Amino acid sequence: MKIVIYWEKFLFYHFGRLSKLFSLSENEADEIIPVSIKPSDDASDLSRYQPWLSDKLITLTHDVSSNSMNSVGIVGKFLRLLSNTNPDVVVIPGYDSLLNVATLIWARTHNKATVLLCDSQENDRQRVPIREKFKSHLVSLFDAGFVAGTNSFNYLNKLGMPKERILTGVDVVDNHFWSEIATRTKENLRFYQPKMEVPAHYFLVVCRLVPKKNIEGLLSVYSQYLKTVNNPWDLVIIGNGTLERKLKYLIHTLNIEGRVHFKGYLPSHELAPYYGLASAFVLPSSNFEQWGLVINEAMAAGLPVLVSEICGCVPDLVIEGVTGYSFDPFDNGEFLNSLVKTSSDLEKAIEMGKSGQALIQKFSLSRFAENFLSISRIALQNSQKLKRKRKN
Repeated sequence: MKIVIYWEKFLFYHFGRLSKLFSLSENEADEIIPVSIKPSDDASDLSRYQPWLSDKLITLTHDVSSNSMNSVGIVGKFLRLLSNTNPDVVVIPGYDSLLNVATLIWARTHNKATVLLCDSQENDRQRVPIREKFKSHLVSLFDAGFVAGTNSFNYLNKLGMPKERILTGVDVVDNHFWSEIATRTKENLRFYQPKMEVPAHYFLVVCRLVPKKNIEGLLSVYSQYLKTVNNPWDLVIIGNGTLERKLKYLIHTLNIEGRVHFKGYLPSHELAPYYGLASAFVLPSSNFEQWGLVINEAMAAGLPVLVSEICGCVPDLVIEGVTGYSFDPFDNGEFLNSLVKTSSDLEKAIEMGKSGQALIQKFSLSRFAENFLSISRIALQNSQKLKRKRKN
């Protein structure tokens, strides 16, 4: 079975998934052809997977800034690649771009099986009936779906994909990478803590500094937290974005400068030690968070997680009081309570971190690879069945 899979650009977690997929597919005698429409933004993140990267990954354009998924030129180039490679299955990351729709049409025209990669959930945004009807039509053209977890499974099924043609396991990270570096950092605490300039206990946030991540809401709740507890934990924020200056001004206005530490954007190998020294992880998103891969990273590193109920990963990864807490990002009291509960019982926080680290092993690179090949076979079987029906 020959399978083409593509993303607009391959990021650190994509390479982890594909490294496992390559090793498994070789045992199964399958051929995987990965295509990156444009290069990764940060090549320094990719050294871990460099041994197989250079000779296996096809990159269509080296223009990092191009709107490649809606470029007519890129579409033509990619369709020629499909014709030349002649795959049995094409794995398509969505249906919301010119490239994805053109690829779906090409596959249907050439009797190729298709798998829809999807981590959308029904409550991502307000759903318009006529638009949902059109989506259902598009979904009916795919042979199978490979989704993130419970919420995306239910949504794709509601759009018309039969349950027996959907598998979960898309949104995983290299758990070993995050666990290994976190463990090493903890074991060398006296070296790393002064070097990284972090306090003994802190809540960690890793995200882009954009409105949907709700960092303004977090800072407001955090200022109340500082007034509520006797021995508060600090807040460390890693990431950059359009709101950085505004957030720093808000910190000044709230008079919490000594407690909040901005570290800017960090590539994965520099970021991982911060997971190792943190006491808990917070993802406060207020809008459109289809999964939240940073939660996988935090749990792999052994941290309890405090997660907005907006995030798609909550039903699968957050067990209340066991791996962490979920909260309504618009309910400041509930949000505040999750911070207070976590920092007031360090022993329980440590236990929740251990429980989360055990749970996240079910969301592994191996699961991605095994289910990827399984769903590709399901798609191929369905495609062949439809082909026989058309002949009859």
